[in-house]
Amino acid sequence: MVRQRTQLANAIRGLLGEFGIVVPKGTPANVVKKLEDAIRQTVASPEFQEAGAKIGFLPAFLPASEFAKVILADDRKLAAVMDQL
Repeated sequence: MVRQRTQLANAIRGLLGEFGIVVPKGTPANVVKKLEDAIRQTVASPEFQEAGAKIGFLPAFLPASEFAKVILADDRKLAAVMDQL
């Protein structure tokens, strides 16, 4: 039963439409900052924006602190759904 719920949770998560880069908890702040800077620059580039548009994807950047809030909110919603199963 746990395995089935995990598979279902992962399937639902895949439908949420979140795409991002995550690092392990405890990653040094300077490493996170370096990654954020590189990702922000990449996402803002015309080439990346154009490539996204070609596949119907609107690239956007969120700093780690904001993306973490999105993930947490979605995890709470998912947990509520899973509790009803």
